[in-house]
Amino acid sequence: DLLLIHWPGMFDTPERYLEDEKVVVPTKEVACRKRLEMWAALEHIYRLKLARAIGVSNFMKQHLDDILPSCKITPMMNQIEVHPYLSQRDLIAFCYSHGIQVTAYSPLAGGKANVVRDPTVVELAAKKGVGPGQLVLSWHVQRGIVVIPKSANP
Repeated sequence: DLLLIHWPGMFDTPERYLEDEKVVVPTKEVACRKRLEMWAALEHIYRLKLARAIGVSNFMKQHLDDILPSCKITPMMNQIEVHPYLSQRDLIAFCYSHGIQVTAYSPLAGGKANVVRDPTVVELAAKKGVGPGQLVLSWHVQRGIVVIPKSANP
């Protein structure tokens, strides 16, 4: 089992709130402390053997920078949005340099961006004799990324 912190928190990003929403936005220091507390809780769960692996989701470099210096256990996974229109090259390199495996959720761009209909993807897939989805999933795997594909069809 893999237990993740799903979101690093909107603690320090006031632009994410509606203009008329009355929210007290913590300082960056408070936001960092909250991330550290969340990570310490996951480490505790892992040490108790209640999870076989622990990680994070949607953490960018600055969020990882908040927790890595204090980690007793480095996150084993960072689950992020990755697809040909959002390659996340720098973040992936950062994760790999710290021994953090990357998982791509929405590896086909969730159907929103029609990556499997992109003319370049379709053309390359045809040259390789595979479907566009297969081409994109192969691109992820060749980069060492774990993929979580999802079908829009039941």
